[in-house]
Amino acid sequence: MKSREQVTVEKDKEHEYFLPWQLRASIENAKTFENKCQHQYLNWIYFEIVSDEQVKISLQFIQPFYDQQRLQINNKLDVMIEILENLRVFLFKKEQLDPLDESKSLFLKRPLYKELHVEKEFENYYYYQVKKETPKLQQLQRIYSNYHSEYYIHENIEDRNLIMRMHQIEKGAYSHLISSFSFLHWSIMEQLKSGQITIDMLELQMIEQLIYIIVPGGRTVLHYLCDQKEQLIKLFEICHPDGKIFYYLPIIQDFQGNTVFHLLAERQDFSTIDRLLPYLSLYSFGHHSRAIKNLYPLFIQQQLPSFIPFLESATFETLQSKEIKSGQLKDDYPDIISCDVKFIKSSLNEELFEQTQKVGTNIKLQFLDIPSLYQFLDKDFIQFFKELASTRLFNYFNCKPIQKIIEFNYPIVQMYIVYWIILPFIIFHLIFVFYMNLLYEHRKEDDKKTLNMVMIIIQLVFSGYFLLMELKQFTLQKIMYIAQMWNYIDLIAPLGVVIIQIIQFLEINEYQINEDFNRSILSISTLFMWIKLLYVMRIFKNTGYLIRMLIEVVSDMGIFLLLLLITILAFGDSFLRLSNGNSEDSQFIEHFFYAGLYVYRMILGDWDTDAFGEISLPLVWILFVMCTIFDMIVMLNLLIAIISDTYATVAENSEQAGFQEMAKLIEENEYLVPYHIKKKQAKKMQYLLLIDPVENIEKKDDSVVILKVESVLKQIENNKKDLDTTIKQMNNKIDNIVTQIVKIQQDHQKALTNEIQQLKTEIQLNKEKEIVQPVQAPAIDAQEPPK
Repeated sequence: MKSREQVTVEKDKEHEYFLPWQLRASIENAKTFENKCQHQYLNWIYFEIVSDEQVKISLQFIQPFYDQQRLQINNKLDVMIEILENLRVFLFKKEQLDPLDESKSLFLKRPLYKELHVEKEFENYYYYQVKKETPKLQQLQRIYSNYHSEYYIHENIEDRNLIMRMHQIEKGAYSHLISSFSFLHWSIMEQLKSGQITIDMLELQMIEQLIYIIVPGGRTVLHYLCDQKEQLIKLFEICHPDGKIFYYLPIIQDFQGNTVFHLLAERQDFSTIDRLLPYLSLYSFGHHSRAIKNLYPLFIQQQLPSFIPFLESATFETLQSKEIKSGQLKDDYPDIISCDVKFIKSSLNEELFEQTQKVGTNIKLQFLDIPSLYQFLDKDFIQFFKELASTRLFNYFNCKPIQKIIEFNYPIVQMYIVYWIILPFIIFHLIFVFYMNLLYEHRKEDDKKTLNMVMIIIQLVFSGYFLLMELKQFTLQKIMYIAQMWNYIDLIAPLGVVIIQIIQFLEINEYQINEDFNRSILSISTLFMWIKLLYVMRIFKNTGYLIRMLIEVVSDMGIFLLLLLITILAFGDSFLRLSNGNSEDSQFIEHFFYAGLYVYRMILGDWDTDAFGEISLPLVWILFVMCTIFDMIVMLNLLIAIISDTYATVAENSEQAGFQEMAKLIEENEYLVPYHIKKKQAKKMQYLLLIDPVENIEKKDDSVVILKVESVLKQIENNKKDLDTTIKQMNNKIDNIVTQIVKIQQDHQKALTNEIQQLKTEIQLNKEKEIVQPVQAPAIDAQEPPK
């Protein structure tokens, strides 16, 4: 571990850290190695973590630090290898500085000679006989792990560092250079991209290797398949059959920071993203969260159905967190904190538990796998809360991770809203109300002039303060400032007060001010000063959802009011045409503006039918009836229905609406939080730790089970009703069929009986004819002559 503070090393001591040739130039006016390589001297510590509470320091030394540097120390802690950029290797030998303390040492640079007998301990850096090999699965997995670590551990990511992690040297009889890809795998990926081959044509062993291949640019097979949607989904299905992980599928960013999900989002292919997110829910901490967290605002905007279950699965436990199972929780214990995954157990116990021997509460500690997105200084923080504040899907605020992120940040923002806005404005408002109601109308009296001037100055100071706050917000948020409704109220209120005082100064200097203008400014300023008090109600959870309700009602009314305005202007202009046909004394509408007001008053029930004039009076009455029916009865009742529907929706989701209002306040006012507070919160590699009593979890689980059981029972009841209806319909159909069959049988039987009876009758008649008819003898010719 290196220190952050630079150490000063005198010129005559530099030979202890560099070889002679590195301190002199080979030609005149050339830079030396020591001047060419940018470096700084830092304190280094070599330590061993003995336990959760004990650390053993084995070495302390001063060493030059470079941008690209790796240090290797042998087991005896007396020899160190330094590897710089382009695999330049240097050897250092330890020199004892303090005879009484072995840990305080100095490493002196030495030539890399074999007589130092260190080649066995640093064999991979000593050999230069390198042979290129085709990477094997385990080697590819190690390279992936190195690449993944390089991307997220270091603050500044450079392409050359990533390239170095894509290649490694394996020791053996010869040292082998292993790369993160082979040309065979690269060719297969190109053929998959072009559609020449499909995933089904590849053997499972090849697929298992292919998913770890990283080609130049940091791209993987997933990047190549982003245009082959069916093949991409097929690959995920092969790696996760039956909802289980069969092959560990890496999700990494390329050199431009894009994963396959970024490329799909660029192509607006959110349906594929929605199908792939459930597979990511199968993986544990560190697999994908840091790679795709900047897409979460986009997922909220697109309202992906699978995103909420994906977030619900974004919790994990470590072996250390599982060890803490119970304790006597403090009354004011935090239910969510930010800490390292490897936390100090004693510090956490001190923060959460009472130091008593009482029977403790069973608890469960879970980390939230949404890294840094909850931190103020994260570049996606504002966009994340902006999408939460503007979404119309309340289900997001039933999601536990989102609730916890809001609850973690809101108390900080709320505190600074109170300090910087609420308390100053309440004082400002009280002064304004006192001034307008007790002093303003008497400002010209001699005994009130001094007090009037003092109150003017105080109001100008407060107005200037709030205008500066708005200017600061506009400077930070820029175009986003214009899109927020509350900013207009925040701006008009103090600006109106400033205009009022300017008018007073003009009056003092005997300038003539139009009284209508003056009173209009007073009225508008007073209105917005009172409306700004609604801002105070927003910061409290119990009233925040009511303010959200007002906003939602106004928002839902927008399109409808436009339609209502068109109908008002339509009827108003029609009445105006008829009114202008009358004499000036009989006209009931003066001009177009009053025509709209005339109809607006009419639909509210304020009309005078005696003033309709004399021109086309029947048509005037027809328009009057149509206007009252259409605008007063139909349109206004539709408006009431819209408001009722919005109220029912927000009231039903009052808790969720409260969370959304808190998200809106965080998005609008995060600029109030000082930078040092934000920086203190933005610690690298920290996660939110959720502390939940097991009883609460069980209650939540029980309530979820009860809801599910009730839902299933309701579904069964509905299915039973549907089944009964279907059976009844089937019985009716069967009865109809049986009736038809019986009727057909009867008709057939009757027809058959008739045919038989007819046949019997015919037979009987034939018999009777045979009995009655005589038998005729053969005829004899009488004229036949005798023989």
